[in-house]
Amino acid sequence: MIGDFKIKEPTVSFLDTISTKNARKFKKRNGSIGGNVLKRFKIWLDYPNKQIMLKKNGSFKHGFNYNMSGLDVVYNGKQLVREESFKKITGSYSTEADEKNTISFVTNFSYKFKPSFKIKSVVDGSPGFRAGLKAEDIILTINGRPSHNYTLNDIINKFQERENKKIRITVNRKGAVLRFEFRLEKRV
Repeated sequence: MIGDFKIKEPTVSFLDTISTKNARKFKKRNGSIGGNVLKRFKIWLDYPNKQIMLKKNGSFKHGFNYNMSGLDVVYNGKQLVREESFKKITGSYSTEADEKNTISFVTNFSYKFKPSFKIKSVVDGSPGFRAGLKAEDIILTINGRPSHNYTLNDIINKFQERENKKIRITVNRKGAVLRFEFRLEKRV
């Protein structure tokens, strides 16, 4: 409950023992509210009167999703990525006036540092576990898109999208490139 609003089946997390000990130092603290709850409201903060006012919005009735893959993904530093730039040249090389042919040449390679992500842990019995993914696997692609084109938040959101969504993931495991596939599942 938040005021008069009843939040049904929210996603929650529990502090580890050190964080719990530190949080208990603040006697007036009564927990934390995450963005997954707050995004369901329009919020007004009345600083002088130390009050918060909430009005539910269109997201209020949406369900709460959580990581349905069983994969705990973390930032793994930067990796050097080679990118290709193509220059497109179009010209008419036919006897037909209307017909055009296109020729593309690779004109440039550039190297940039991009983020890397790895699997920190895998929940036993989860879809990721059953697919064969393991801790320390470095993620190369998710659903055909290079992992360096995602943010960590994008990856977390991808594993929360909807039940039964197919996830195709390619990883580097100690130098071997491996491909896996699974579907997101809600755990009970």
